[in-house]
Amino acid sequence: MNEGLCGCGCGQKTWIATRNHAARGWQKGQPVRFLHSHGIKLNPDMSYRVQPRTQCWIWFRAKNGEGYGAMFIGGKYCPAHKFFWQRQNGKVPKGLQLDHLCRNHSCVNPAHLEPVTCRENIRRSPFRKLNKEKVLQIKRLVRIGFPQRRVAPIVGVSDSMVNMIMKGKRWRDIQ
Repeated sequence: MNEGLCGCGCGQKTWIATRNHAARGWQKGQPVRFLHSHGIKLNPDMSYRVQPRTQCWIWFRAKNGEGYGAMFIGGKYCPAHKFFWQRQNGKVPKGLQLDHLCRNHSCVNPAHLEPVTCRENIRRSPFRKLNKEKVLQIKRLVRIGFPQRRVAPIVGVSDSMVNMIMKGKRWRDIQ
């Protein structure tokens, strides 16, 4: 590293630390290593580790409240997984969002991401009580004569959810 130049490789001069700050690596009277936010902004490939078993690229720097990698580009927040997707594949198509196929929010591997609609992303969530198979089971049981209030505990949802499914207010695209 050149003394007084930003460690990210941008070539800009850094400033001299006026105080010690161990967490940031500052020593009073010495040049700081990075300009503000340059350590993450221009070195994203040094911000993850590959998990050998799953091939997930685990983001180990800042994360948001849901566990997604967080970074700032040009002073604006950008989810880390979105940055890596866009770098390899271009912009996320309008109206779509990225779904983690590996179900690991810290993963930034573009191969583990797929652009899907918001609705599909929610349906794929591992925390959802319903999926396509369970909806088909509900419809099949009601059609052969089971009362809706008896179907609900079998599938693990409320009576009102079974009712909304049968009326076509929820999961209407599943026949």
